[in-house]
Amino acid sequence: MKPLRFLIALAGWFLLLSATPEEACSNAEDMIRFVEKQTAQALQQDDMDLTRYHAFKALNAIERTRNQLLACGCEYTRKNLIESLENLKLATRVTTLEGTRIPLARALDYIHAGKEALRDHDKTHERPFGQQLMASETGMPSQTQAKRLIEEEKALEAKIEDALINYQQSLNEVVEGVPCEEALVFVKRIYSHTQAQLEKENLTPAKKYYNLRTKEITENALDRLSACSR
Repeated sequence: MKPLRFLIALAGWFLLLSATPEEACSNAEDMIRFVEKQTAQALQQDDMDLTRYHAFKALNAIERTRNQLLACGCEYTRKNLIESLENLKLATRVTTLEGTRIPLARALDYIHAGKEALRDHDKTHERPFGQQLMASETGMPSQTQAKRLIEEEKALEAKIEDALINYQQSLNEVVEGVPCEEALVFVKRIYSHTQAQLEKENLTPAKKYYNLRTKEITENALDRLSACSR
């Protein structure tokens, strides 16, 4: 069996080497659509076994197409898919449905980012990158517009508060249900990502508030996992 597996792997490498970057990117795009669908389905399940089933299908697809991602040449897509892979792996190890929500949601975010990067990368195979979007100059908002914006911001903040409650509950599940060292690595990644978001200069007040509160909740989780680093 081993020689057969070797020949199959070797044949795969020859097919990869003979494929053009356009073909490799097309294959990668098909894979991303499949992974996106499986990850979304994993998030929708109310049964732990079904959640793991779809998560495993997604992570196995990424593992099988690592070489296609390399051949495509879009490094940003590859990095996002690898981050998605790590979150999918963690989701299969968490013991509760609630605890799977954070890694699955983060996996889906990385998949979306990778898909967008691939779309931009595909344009380089055909034509120069499109024109930069120009910000429209709309002038000063009217009082009616200002009132509407304030109301929308308040409604958004209320949604953020609800999301943060779910986030904190899910993070608790990770802290309590995942081996300490593994949970620490995962939580540190979230903290670093949140810190990077806060360093952006174009954050809206709502996004800044969301990231500040996320950082605070994540810091508390890091404190609970501090024993791992001793």
